[in-house]
Amino acid sequence: MEINKNEIIESVNAAQDYIQALTGLENEVKNAEKQIETSANDAEILIKQSFSNLLTEIKKTLENRQQLLLQQIDKVRERSLKPLRDCRNIIVTKIDNTKTFKELANNVMTDNRLYNAVTFEKNMSMLGSLPEVPQLKEVPYISYHYESVVYKDIIDSCKTLGSIQSIAPVQIASLVEKPGSVLVEFISVEQEDKLTDIQEYRLQKAYLNDGGACYQDCYIGPETQFLVRDLQVNEVYLFRVCCKFEGASTWSSWSIPQSGKTTIKPYSWKDHLSFILRNEHKIAKPNDDVVAVLYSNGPQFHVGYSIEFVFLECDIKLEGTFIGLSLHSNFNTPEELMCDSLLVEATGAVYVNGIKKSTRLPEMQVGSKVCFRCELLNESKILMSVECSGKQVTYDWSMSADDKMYFLASFNSTKWKIMVE
Repeated sequence: MEINKNEIIESVNAAQDYIQALTGLENEVKNAEKQIETSANDAEILIKQSFSNLLTEIKKTLENRQQLLLQQIDKVRERSLKPLRDCRNIIVTKIDNTKTFKELANNVMTDNRLYNAVTFEKNMSMLGSLPEVPQLKEVPYISYHYESVVYKDIIDSCKTLGSIQSIAPVQIASLVEKPGSVLVEFISVEQEDKLTDIQEYRLQKAYLNDGGACYQDCYIGPETQFLVRDLQVNEVYLFRVCCKFEGASTWSSWSIPQSGKTTIKPYSWKDHLSFILRNEHKIAKPNDDVVAVLYSNGPQFHVGYSIEFVFLECDIKLEGTFIGLSLHSNFNTPEELMCDSLLVEATGAVYVNGIKKSTRLPEMQVGSKVCFRCELLNESKILMSVECSGKQVTYDWSMSADDKMYFLASFNSTKWKIMVE
């Protein structure tokens, strides 16, 4: 049977593709082996260093404590012995004087020598005077006291010091690009020896550079996701997360670091003669009293995104100042804006496609933050959520998943300043 040349070529190509696929799998296995070897070596080094440091610290602490206790004994000894030594000196002196008097009296009786009667009577009166000596129960009995249970606790603590984990109890699940930010989601890994719930999470980020990673805290709290803002576009970052269980005082081990970046430019306002823009066009302030509409620099908002308006300065007059989202960017008056838009007035009133809703948000003031979130319901409808100061309103809006929106602002005076992020 003659073999078809084309079949041979196809077989060779298929074999080549199969080799490439196997090579890719082999590299993945190598990377997994490398991760195990590297992490095991790092853990061994850390164990040796930490135990060596602990031994040194414990030895130093015990030596200092021993020296302090010995010094306390010396102080008690000296303070207690001084009055006893003084008392004994008095007794010895009296014994010597009495012996001298006794010898003198014997000589007088033997030799019938004359003896001064006054002196003799004075020495006689001293024979009955005994110095006061404390009883043994009244003087210190120095002893060393210790709680044997403390020794046991120390030994038991040393026996259970540290633990080995094959994987951290929480890992990064996904990194999703957002405008000038990355949404980091993390999940807990079930572990048999952990029967308590996770109390809070701790997320960190770091630049990826030749000098190594210098991590900084991004978030500490109970949520399992966090939007890390103010990231440089196309800059690679490392992310890691750990957790703290209920009743625990220390954080768990860190998750495997994950690298991520955003290629989406951060939210920014479009240049406008009636507005002053700062901070890479994130902050806007009117420079005249002409009522104009400020739009984003292109349709930057769509399904799956969130945007936050922060009021940095406010006028006491709230009517006529709006923020929101629109499918258009060619309207220049508040009346025109009502078409195909979702607006929030500084009074807290909400307008959807020109219709004023009965639900309201709190009035805007300095520091107020208004957050818009967009989720897809079906092919032709989205769910818009608007939150301010802990209150949230939600509306259905007819729009496809591919539609993009502009964010906008319109102010009634120059006393307003707003930031988007």
